[in-house]
Amino acid sequence: MPATDENKMVCQLDDVTKESEAKATQIFDIIDDASSVMILVQFKS
Repeated sequence: MPATDENKMVCQLDDVTKESEAKATQIFDIIDDASSVMILVQFKS
């Protein structure tokens, strides 16, 4: 497939989507960890 401007844009959007998904996963992991800590603190109280 020739590297047209449209194909380049699709590849760039794909890269941005993958990066966004990775960042979202990291954020949800942090939220999950914080939630787990809060639950443990409540049980110790």
